[in-house]
Amino acid sequence: MKTLFSAKALQKVRIIFYFLLTLLLLGVGVTRYKIASYSKHNPTFAEIGGDDRVVWKNTPSGIIAEDVHPLLGYQQQAYIDARIPEYLLKDDRLKKIDYIDIYKAGIVDTITRNAHPGKVFIFQIERKNKQAFTTEMNEPFVVNAYRLTFSFNERGDFWRITLWVTALGLFGIILIVLILFPLIQGKKTENRLLRSLEISAIVFFSLQLFRYLWWIIQTDATNYQFEKIYIIIYCLAGGLYALLYWLYESEENRPLYMIIHWVPLLWIGFEVFQIIYQQKQLKYYHEWVEAGMMLWLYFHFFAGNLWALIFREKSSVRMTVLRVGMILFSLGNIVFWGIALRGGGVSNDMTETALFLFGFVQFFPAVSVASVHLKFGKVSLVLTRTMQFLILFATVLFISLFINQLFGYFIPGNPYRQIMEIIADIILVITARSIYLSNESSVRKYFILSRQQKEEQIRLFSAQVPQFTSIEKLHQATLRHIITYLETENVSLWWKGDLEFGEQKDDSEFVTEVFHFLEENQMIWSANKEVSSCYLPQHLEIKALQYALIFPVLVNNQNYGLLLIGKKKNSVYNLTDIEVIGSLLQQIRLTLNVLHLVQREKDLLAQTFQANLTVLRSQINPHFLFNTLNTISALIHESPDLAEQAVEKLAFIFRYTLKTSHQNFVPFSGEMKLVRTYLDIEQIRFGERLKIEISIEKEAEEVEIPAFVIQTIIENCIKHGIAKIVAKGIIRIDASVEKDLLWVRVYDNGPGIDPERIRKGTGLNNIITRMENLYHSPDTLTFENTGEGTLVTLRVPVSRTDTSNG
Repeated sequence: MKTLFSAKALQKVRIIFYFLLTLLLLGVGVTRYKIASYSKHNPTFAEIGGDDRVVWKNTPSGIIAEDVHPLLGYQQQAYIDARIPEYLLKDDRLKKIDYIDIYKAGIVDTITRNAHPGKVFIFQIERKNKQAFTTEMNEPFVVNAYRLTFSFNERGDFWRITLWVTALGLFGIILIVLILFPLIQGKKTENRLLRSLEISAIVFFSLQLFRYLWWIIQTDATNYQFEKIYIIIYCLAGGLYALLYWLYESEENRPLYMIIHWVPLLWIGFEVFQIIYQQKQLKYYHEWVEAGMMLWLYFHFFAGNLWALIFREKSSVRMTVLRVGMILFSLGNIVFWGIALRGGGVSNDMTETALFLFGFVQFFPAVSVASVHLKFGKVSLVLTRTMQFLILFATVLFISLFINQLFGYFIPGNPYRQIMEIIADIILVITARSIYLSNESSVRKYFILSRQQKEEQIRLFSAQVPQFTSIEKLHQATLRHIITYLETENVSLWWKGDLEFGEQKDDSEFVTEVFHFLEENQMIWSANKEVSSCYLPQHLEIKALQYALIFPVLVNNQNYGLLLIGKKKNSVYNLTDIEVIGSLLQQIRLTLNVLHLVQREKDLLAQTFQANLTVLRSQINPHFLFNTLNTISALIHESPDLAEQAVEKLAFIFRYTLKTSHQNFVPFSGEMKLVRTYLDIEQIRFGERLKIEISIEKEAEEVEIPAFVIQTIIENCIKHGIAKIVAKGIIRIDASVEKDLLWVRVYDNGPGIDPERIRKGTGLNNIITRMENLYHSPDTLTFENTGEGTLVTLRVPVSRTDTSNG
């Protein structure tokens, strides 16, 4: 923590904080003792206070029901089941309670709050009949409900607003966590408090939302068993949330001070438990529990913001203003709830207004500590995905409600209607999900921001990297796309090796040392440690600070380099940037490996005579090479292990080509190893679309045949046969020895070969010419269109005394 204050000064401030916290807890404790003394001399039959959940107002025309709590509307069914004639409505004029005249609204509150929950009152009310323009007298039975803690007993408008605020706030915190956790998951010790704070926030807000939903579905207004459990958990969860906020802002993680905090919080939790379950006197302690908990919360909010404002690093002007506002607001609430704790001068309406405001400010700690880190996370990705799923959810919900209305209209009395609605909803969700997944690429374009458009462009370029055959052009295109995506001109590639993929810098020692350090630790370097916590050795770290990001790029031990990216002017790099650039460099690495092999092949072939060069060039079909590279490109994201296998198999084909470059003949078994490797790569490419059947007699394995003939035939089957059909492709290879001849039959179920095309293709024309020159017969290699595919037959003499191994 960077601050102008010394460690001793900070220690003194912490001592002042703990002194003030001690005074606060002493005040809460003394009040607890006073209430305990009072309750001993005032026994009560109710362990929890009652409430009719109606706001009564004195008017010239009498006592009017100004507002009726929405919970009474949710409990309407309970009134009907209990055969209660009516329940209270807004604008009812109260005359009597249990046939006793009532003249003031305050008397109603006194009667209902002193009565235990479940007591039934007979209210005599006067109600206007708006349709008949008359006034009627009614005597509804009113079941006294229990008094809510940390919520609203009278202000129904506050109750409705806070329900939605809590739901939206919880949703926002979950989004923050989805963005934040990928940033901090690799630094568990360093971000322990931050992670704990966000988790405690989710628990605290989820608890409140669950309570709101519980009230909606709970029709029994007198069942307060859940309420008692909730109060204890609320105190512990809210207390922990505020405590973690203070510890995070003050960067306090020493065990002794942690214990100092935990002890009073556990004491508060124990006292609340004792009041509810042992003394059973929550009625007397209602204000004490509310005020005590609010004092704990606001005291820690006040201290955390004040500490952050004075001692932590300089924040933005907006955050500074918010912190000052939070400090003043918390201080005002500490005074208010301190007065409420003493039990004087605070009305119920003021208390509920204070609780209503807390429903908004309670999110500030979780949001403020996360806001510093969020800009480094995948904000745009999470938000756009969330937007898509919200729209999908709203659509499904609308259709579900429509279907339920149809069931109610056509089969209202069917005993299996509810089960049928559930089944219909399940089918709807599965169908909607399938439609969304099949059209996701089309839907996404309507949600893509300008930043995401650039991301899509560089990902498209990454997929096209394997098609490059020029290292120089690949280098230029890579720099151009990275500069466009990252919006910075300061991008360079330092390189060592003979591939010349980048600039050859004089300071090669820096490149070598930094590269080997990053490669050994499997990390990238970032000036901002929020993105990467990698620290270079000190002499390298100082020099690297002129950059923002450094990526290692490895081809082999002789060819490697560094991608160096400068700082942005008005923004920072986030995890999405790291992921996109890392994926691009992985593609480039694989492509450079292949290009390096191709370059070596060309160098070796240049040293041989022209005949062998012509034969070899016909073997590695660029179409096959590019398809293989595209297959590898796709697999890098979906299955890196398969991508690595494909690269290894491609390398084997190149090694085999180079090894047999001087041979005209190879054993049939060796040729089949090449063919099987080639088909393995094509199997990865086509997946289940390709079925391979191979049947080879043992006698055929040692027969020598012209090199690369079978491989060229198989390649032609793939390119002009299997790739041309939508149905499942089949390639069958049979080999046997019959009457001193090796018979090799290759079949594919493609569209069938065109006889006029046989001599036009370079590969087929090459092997036909070779076979005719070697065996002096046009029948050694034949092609047949069977109507269901192509059959290629190769007949090679087992004894080839008339040929020579060129």
